[in-house]
Amino acid sequence: MGFHGQAIYAFILHLFVSGTGVLAQSSNQGFVNLDCGLPRNENYIDNSTNLTYYSDYESISTGKSYIIATNVISPSVPRQYETVRSFPTGSRNCYTLEQAVQGERYLLRAGFMYGNYDGSNSNAILFDLHVGVNFWKTIEITISSYTYEAEIITVAVADFVSVCLINTGRGIPFISLLEMRPLKDSIYTLANASQSLDLYERVYMGPYAVRYPSDPYDRVWQPWGPAPGWITISTKKSIVNYKDDEFEAPSAALQFAAMPANKSRELNFDFGDGHTTTEYFFIFYFSELVDLSGSNQAEPFSPTYLRGFYLHANGFFTGRTSYNFSLQATENSTLPPIINAIEVFTRLVSTEATTNLSDELLLQ
Repeated sequence: MGFHGQAIYAFILHLFVSGTGVLAQSSNQGFVNLDCGLPRNENYIDNSTNLTYYSDYESISTGKSYIIATNVISPSVPRQYETVRSFPTGSRNCYTLEQAVQGERYLLRAGFMYGNYDGSNSNAILFDLHVGVNFWKTIEITISSYTYEAEIITVAVADFVSVCLINTGRGIPFISLLEMRPLKDSIYTLANASQSLDLYERVYMGPYAVRYPSDPYDRVWQPWGPAPGWITISTKKSIVNYKDDEFEAPSAALQFAAMPANKSRELNFDFGDGHTTTEYFFIFYFSELVDLSGSNQAEPFSPTYLRGFYLHANGFFTGRTSYNFSLQATENSTLPPIINAIEVFTRLVSTEATTNLSDELLLQ
């Protein structure tokens, strides 16, 4: 399987399979920010993103609102997770997000914190999420004070998007947070009416989480601290994407890079959920943060200074339980390999690629 990218750095990307433009402008037009369980007509501005969050009352007609236990609430718990909407009745309860446009691509993110909202001290709650009629993810809650998230890139098959919580008999479904972000037609084109991209991992080599407004699409880039034998380099200068970039990674996520402390060493990454049927899509992001205009050139190829680029396969990897990627310097390179960020998605095939309004509403 070949790799596609905008440039070639002076290292070799090896895959080991084992059995085990311009910088985008920040705009929140079209964002849907729902604090599930927040009282009707209430809203507030989130301190970290400056986005306004609203009650979910207008987007769903079922469920009950609760506040998590007071001993769980703390400054480290985002406000969106202090309330939940629980669904003790009905096997399928659905949100209807009417801000969607049929045929457009969206990022959907759902958040969950049990927080002992019902006083039952449950430590094993499982339920399913669907986007419309299609399975999205099984949510498994095992620790009361943890936040759990699910994120998917999908295409609206009607003039709305429905997100449904499915009771599978293993605990009462609930939800804390629901967000929808419109995406440009030119990015993440692998997501279409017949398949969606479920987020498995999105990391970068910096010290803190990056999201909106640093990322205009409000993707959340989690920090991946350097492994033993790695060092981190960074710049305060802006990283600019090439025209027609397929993913438009934000400058803030590309301003940090990891590299081996010893230039002869490798950078290794392992991914896999232990299932041979899972289909993965990997994206590796790179940017040269050091001006190599002097004598320390990496030959025979070098990325452009302060320009973002990426490598990705031209399809999905499948058939193995785990995947190991190794970045190695070529023999004639005077510099070690670097990497700035990684995204990993799994493929979700739509059981029904198209539907209509009446079909969707009958299922809610």
